Amino acid sequence: MEVLKDQLDHEEHETEVYARKVRETKHSVVKLLYAKLMRDSMQHAEVLNSAIAYLITNQWGTPQASVNETHDELLRLMDMEEKALRLFTSLSAEVGDPHLKSLLAMLALDEEQHYAMLRYVLENFVDKKEVAKA
Repeated sequence: MEVLKDQLDHEEHETEVYARKVRETKHSVVKLLYAKLMRDSMQHAEVLNSAIAYLITNQWGTPQASVNETHDELLRLMDMEEKALRLFTSLSAEVGDPHLKSLLAMLALDEEQHYAMLRYVLENFVDKKEVAKA
């Protein structure tokens, strides 16, 4: 658990560093990249906090916590992410500017991750909940 706490401290420090870089940087592309790094570090800290809490309590969240989305709703959200993934992938292949190409490719990777996260929610929470109800 100590390694997770150490990494949590590191992620919190990175968040502060990137927030300062966002404020100081004038170049729009670099500012966007620092902002993404800052948000990613914040998210990493949230994940680490959840993992540490789990290791202490041996449970994820509160026992009464539930997922309210339906199978169809998750499929709709996944479709939305997949469409965005295809759009950004297509656009990044068409543009000539290397900075725009890189930004669009990063957006495509984000959409791919969003799709994977939604699929995880669908398979591990929504579908299992619906099976348990039956």
